[in-house]
Order: sequence, then C-alpha cells, then structure tokens
Amino acid sequence: MTNLQVVALILLVLAVLAAFLWLRRNVTEPLRRMFPVWAALRPFDSGEKSAAAMRYASMAVYGEKEVKNTGMMEEISKHAAAYDSNPAAWEQTRQ
Repeated sequence: MTNLQVVALILLVLAVLAAFLWLRRNVTEPLRRMFPVWAALRPFDSGEKSAAAMRYASMAVYGEKEVKNTGMMEEISKHAAAYDSNPAAWEQTRQ
C-alpha cells in the first residue's frame, strides 16, 4: 500500500465518521429543543400517550414537514416502548 492510498483511506474513514456524527446530531438536537414543550403538556399514563404528546410538541415546534424529513418520527415512535420500560424515570425527566 502506498502512502497515497494510506492517506486516502484515513480521509475516507474520517469522512464517514464526520457524516455519522452530523446525522446523529441532526436527529437528537431537535428532540432536545422539543422536550420543554413536551414536558409542559402533563403527566402521562402510558408510553403511547407520552409519544403522542411528543409528536404534537415536535410538530408545534418544527412543523410537520420538518419532523417527517429529519427522521424525528422514527425516534418518537421508539419513545412509547422506552417510556413504558421506565415511566418513573421519564416522569422525572419531564418534571
């Protein structure tokens, strides 16, 4: 392997890592900005109700088009199961 190939391989790995981190930030950052709106809605009886409130809060903050285009809907769909697995922790986060 030549020096040029090694440099190209290193640059490729760095580019893939940077893309991964950028994509990950683009999904989680909007959720962080939406959490205060979600938290203000109320205590929730179930993960399904909490996920619905999270969906409404996301759409209120960002609009339906951006929520669907950024992948937030996929993250929100996972929320119901996460909430149901530990409601006390989520309610503490909400408060």
